[in-house]
Amino acid sequence: MSRQPATGRGRPAAVPDGHYDADPLVQEDQAGLCVVFTGEDNRSVRFSFAALPLPGLYHDLAHAFARRVSPTGALRTESSARATWAALGRLVRFLAGLARPPQDLTQLRASHLARLRLHRLASVDESWVMTEIHAVRLVLEQVRPVERLSPDVIDYLAQRGHLTGRHDRRRGGGVPGYSEREFTAIMRAARSDAAAIRTCIRDGEALLALAQTQPDQVPATDREWARELTMMARDGAVPDVLLLNGIPDYAARWRLAGQLFLLSADLSPLLLLAVGLSGRNGETVKELPAEHRTIEDQAVAVNLTKRRRGKANSRQTVHWEVGADSRQLHTPGGFYLLLHALTARGAPSAARRACGRSGPLS
Repeated sequence: MSRQPATGRGRPAAVPDGHYDADPLVQEDQAGLCVVFTGEDNRSVRFSFAALPLPGLYHDLAHAFARRVSPTGALRTESSARATWAALGRLVRFLAGLARPPQDLTQLRASHLARLRLHRLASVDESWVMTEIHAVRLVLEQVRPVERLSPDVIDYLAQRGHLTGRHDRRRGGGVPGYSEREFTAIMRAARSDAAAIRTCIRDGEALLALAQTQPDQVPATDREWARELTMMARDGAVPDVLLLNGIPDYAARWRLAGQLFLLSADLSPLLLLAVGLSGRNGETVKELPAEHRTIEDQAVAVNLTKRRRGKANSRQTVHWEVGADSRQLHTPGGFYLLLHALTARGAPSAARRACGRSGPLS
């Protein structure tokens, strides 16, 4: 009686006798694109993409999945291949249900993966969700060329801790995150506050520019305000605002300061939005550097400081998608550049160069 080949540490893989040319793992049959898997337990499965939506994703995902189940991949048994296939299928079906699903893999964003996690947490235990997301990450890491993935997805995949869930499992399970509805509501509120802050400073800068270039065009009702903005821009100090009886009007002084500078009250919504868009923790976001590099106006490269990682791992370069101007509050790169602009007057340029920070968030 012949025995079924077994897998295990130290067991050599089964090798056919004589000359052998393996069939391609990615094939196309009557149903469409499929991946053929033969495990070391001698079990074979055909994973067909025909039943999945979003055919524009098939080619990249099929070849990436094939690399995971190939003889040089890490999936050795039918059960492990089926588990990864199930996680991949859930990803594609979730994307298809979005209002604007990605039509090919280049349109996949880190926010899609974050939303998938929140969606699954609504009905599945945290440890299972982390296992599924980990399986999806390992497939996406096999995409070739890597440029088929957007910079923010590449950065998101590199954040091992929050994807694998290993840290949480060591502690016996983690605290579930926000539901998709809660996360959406939080981000909407943060975007609204950030948009108001941006509008306030842009209006102040516009009035200041008008006062400096065409002072006779400044409306009579805004001339005193423009004069004070000019003083603030020159000295960096906010002048006192007094009521008619000579009592300081602190509220008006705060409003005046907010026309050119970020205020302490602005920190919370900006920090919250930065964390939500980048997936980084607040401590890392607060130390965002002023120095950066733009890549063909499509992405921005930033060197992050990551505390408590040891000297060798305390620095990491990330590439964040910039996107169109209208998406400034929706992409991590676009929001970083907005922060850089909003904090431009937050400190003298010499001090900014000396500390290498981008302002109040530092």
